[in-house]
Amino acid sequence: MTSTTSIHSRRPLIYTIVSTSAPLEQSSPFSIAILPRGTNPFFTELIEAVSRFNPEEILIVNARPHHHIDTPLRQIWIRESLQAGELVNIVMEEAKTPFVFILWNDMIFNAEDVSHHLFLRLEERQDLCATPQLYNAHGVEIPSLSMPVFPPNDIFRVLRTSGQNVEEPKTFMPLDFCGVYNRARFLNLGGYDTSITTEYWQKVEFGLRAAMWGEKIVLNPSLSVSYADALPVDDESINASTSRFALKTLSVRMSKKGAYLPRTQLFWLWGEENWLTTFKEIRQWVTQNRFRFKSDAELVVDGWQSYQSNPIKH
Repeated sequence: MTSTTSIHSRRPLIYTIVSTSAPLEQSSPFSIAILPRGTNPFFTELIEAVSRFNPEEILIVNARPHHHIDTPLRQIWIRESLQAGELVNIVMEEAKTPFVFILWNDMIFNAEDVSHHLFLRLEERQDLCATPQLYNAHGVEIPSLSMPVFPPNDIFRVLRTSGQNVEEPKTFMPLDFCGVYNRARFLNLGGYDTSITTEYWQKVEFGLRAAMWGEKIVLNPSLSVSYADALPVDDESINASTSRFALKTLSVRMSKKGAYLPRTQLFWLWGEENWLTTFKEIRQWVTQNRFRFKSDAELVVDGWQSYQSNPIKH
């Protein structure tokens, strides 16, 4: 199990890795990871589709292919049920290539629309993540751009949009944790914060932290992914995860000495157990990373004003 320096407090995880190939040749900068969720009658086709791009390896979590493939393969077996962010963190730590394409096993990768040169362009751009254009099971386009807003009478929301007149528009977060991640940038950012236990707020915190630290996430329409079944539904309810997200991002203030978390932001934790311990922990985290913050949340949201076409609440 690979260990990396982390800026989040992560619980230890035990998992087993089964390799079905010889040592890697490091001939490709990309690997592809397939995460488990539900069932997909087209799972074999998914494996075959991604293998056509000659990735360095394919990582599969809690599953095995139904027949032999030539691409080097590693199976990661995890007994306990994990959040999506934890699964992505494990795969990103275990991958051995600079870029990792994260997919779910209930997705269909529309490989016929993609050129191998696409992956070379992604390598050149050095963005944190390139997210795909999503489609439902009937082939209908799903709004796949996301943007942050401060709506009236609400703390923070993410809107879904479509129809940008630029080749690779910036987007706020990977909508379903899916995309081509720059592994070094992902690990340097700290990955997904698994102490945030609601997957929706995991994604939102990741996206806002990335933007506040100067990272860029883009939508690449050439990456086309469809769902084999029903679309996943996010739980956007306000809960303890919301408070942790807010303290790590919305509450952070900027100064000449770097970012800081004011004591006045304690109100986010009123009524919660161990509120003082939690606040001290997050405040210490902000202090440790005070020079990594490039802007506050308000500046990030203001920078998205030009991306307000066709908003759909997410």
